[in-house]
Amino acid sequence: MILTQFDKMIKVVRTDNGLEFLSEQCQSFFLTKGIIHHKTCPYSPQQNGVVERKHKHLLQIARALMFQSTIPSKLWTEAILTATFIVNRLPTSVLQWKSPYEVLYNKPVDYSVLKVFGWLAFATNLQPHKSKFAKRAHRCIFVGYAPGQKGVSIKNSHATVDSGSMPIPDPLPEDSYISTPTTNEVLASMVSPGPTSSDTSASSPVHTDSSSPVHTLRRSTRVVTKPSWLSDFVCSATSPSSSSFLNYAEANTADEWRLAMKAELAALEDNNTWEVVPLPQGTNAIGCRWVYKLKLLADGSVDRYKARLVAKGYSQVEGIDYNECFSPVAKVVTVRLFLVISAIFNWHIHQLDVNNAFLHGYLDEDIFMEAPEGFHVPTVETRLLSVYKHSGYDFLVLLLYVDDILLARSSTDMITEVKVFLDKLFTIKDLGTAKYFLGLEIARSSQGIILTQAKYTKDIVLDVGLEHACSTTTPLPPGIKFSCDAGARLNSPESYRRLVGRLLYLNFTRPDISHATQQLSQFLQLPCQQHWDAALHLVRYLKGSLNKGLFYSAHSPLTLKAYSDADWASCVDSRRSLTGYCIFLGGSLVSWKTKKQNMVSRSTAESEYRSMDTTVCELTWIVYLLRDFGVQIPTPIPFLCDNQAALYIVANPVFHERTKHLEIDCHLVRDKFREGLIAPLHVSSRDQLADIFTKPLVSPLFLSLLSKLALIDFVANPACEGVVRTHGAQKEHQG
Repeated sequence: MILTQFDKMIKVVRTDNGLEFLSEQCQSFFLTKGIIHHKTCPYSPQQNGVVERKHKHLLQIARALMFQSTIPSKLWTEAILTATFIVNRLPTSVLQWKSPYEVLYNKPVDYSVLKVFGWLAFATNLQPHKSKFAKRAHRCIFVGYAPGQKGVSIKNSHATVDSGSMPIPDPLPEDSYISTPTTNEVLASMVSPGPTSSDTSASSPVHTDSSSPVHTLRRSTRVVTKPSWLSDFVCSATSPSSSSFLNYAEANTADEWRLAMKAELAALEDNNTWEVVPLPQGTNAIGCRWVYKLKLLADGSVDRYKARLVAKGYSQVEGIDYNECFSPVAKVVTVRLFLVISAIFNWHIHQLDVNNAFLHGYLDEDIFMEAPEGFHVPTVETRLLSVYKHSGYDFLVLLLYVDDILLARSSTDMITEVKVFLDKLFTIKDLGTAKYFLGLEIARSSQGIILTQAKYTKDIVLDVGLEHACSTTTPLPPGIKFSCDAGARLNSPESYRRLVGRLLYLNFTRPDISHATQQLSQFLQLPCQQHWDAALHLVRYLKGSLNKGLFYSAHSPLTLKAYSDADWASCVDSRRSLTGYCIFLGGSLVSWKTKKQNMVSRSTAESEYRSMDTTVCELTWIVYLLRDFGVQIPTPIPFLCDNQAALYIVANPVFHERTKHLEIDCHLVRDKFREGLIAPLHVSSRDQLADIFTKPLVSPLFLSLLSKLALIDFVANPACEGVVRTHGAQKEHQG
């Protein structure tokens, strides 16, 4: 831009040691343009004093803008950009009392475009086919100027709108009798969900001068949602290619997305996905749409721009338009066992991705689809396709999750042969050594494998806006009890559902939040303020434990051990008990669960016995799965429970008055005991590891049990795929 617009060459750029400047993409840009990159010494801001001082200047103005307008802190980036816009138009003695804008563009500054930051604004309602009584404008606030457009930025509860036709009202005179709404009132629906009703307390009357208008101010009680982040403070428009688009019209303006759509259409045609035919009489054509996704690497850098054409299958009726369809998906426990076995046997793990996986197959029925945008044909016939895989003759483990594949083998030669074979059948992408699979970060060294979701955890904390909040030492407040009627309902339950859904996926590698996520997921339909506060408490706990991950030791013995526990009648609403269990392969935690039992138990012994039944089912399946891996587990397997009465029921099949109502399927525990699969043992409550999955514990007990789950803090070295363990040493589990 500098070269094109001002005929000037940038020769040297001086920065600090921020990762954004040291990234491969940035360094490649400097090298391509012949720019020398100077870096300051660590902790030496004085070596780049001009920029550091300007940062301070911009922050001071931004703070003043935010305090004056009383906007929430989530809009700090808009305040920074507005401050930059203003500073660039202020005269300075360095430029002989000219502004940077005037010197750069050689024309005077038009100060009439300046507006009051945070002031009330209205955006014209451009929705087509609106009713005669629909709103003609949406109430918004002014949050800055739109770079690259002839307009300004205004924000409502849904989005930021850039338009030059938006009417911005002038500030009201001080003697006006109309009270201007505060910014907090305009933004009432923009922040995180709060209660629909709250108790109001009477306040003492305040005597004011009747000649001055009264501006009622209130502090919002809602939690700020995800702020929009800036990588650095610049006065430039965000590139449209750096974000995901919602529609074809916007995506078609960026070269990266156009290339992605072109590649998708080419793949569809190469695989003979459709043929152009007239629509038969009496049939309906389903619609389609483009879905855009920015694929990121584990370090947050851009991997590729992905555009996918999807048919609107929800408009079809099962049994009429289509029959049963299925995509192979590996269970979560299978993925963990796959990694544990690979660590113990020192197998190489490689990752593949099948391009356009659903196109490598055929369906019996014909499906007629409307032409996609960018493909100028009136009617297109398409077939939705499925995946199949080929098994080799030698022993090689292939883990398949729809179109993501992991291959494990002691020798890379066999892995290479399978890659070549699969590439002949499909178009695959060889991703090399597995490092980032299904959002899971995989780090490996000679000591073992660490499985974590550190980047995903950080995104959750940033999304809620609690990156500066104090962390907690437990996922939930100790002793907390949840109920359906826990106070005022949330205005926007969608935010709660989205947060809990993300936390549930984080449970993949974080057994320490299993109980908390199970409790919160019970109230997705009608969440209350208590549930939202508890969810935020959990996020604060995650903030203090971002780098925790599961450690799978390469030296673990091939032995299983199971812990089973129950919290009797813990549900306040239904009085059902809570089941919790965890299963170890050697010292590696491979399976755990927190689940409410499906019926009420009459005693603690009954609830513990039902929990043992659930644990035995999982343990039996794991034994069968390990046999498929070629691993024979020694039996009987230690099965630890802290309830003596439940252990007596397992060992003594004699009729008991208090247990005659138990279902027959619960006595699977007895059968497995007689078969010699399990060896029920008693463990003290303080050493019951499954206790962490059934109730919110006090901090000392929680941290004591957590240290025994092979969940450790770590620092990964991407260059050598090494792992440095900072604390949380591996411990043996004594029965």
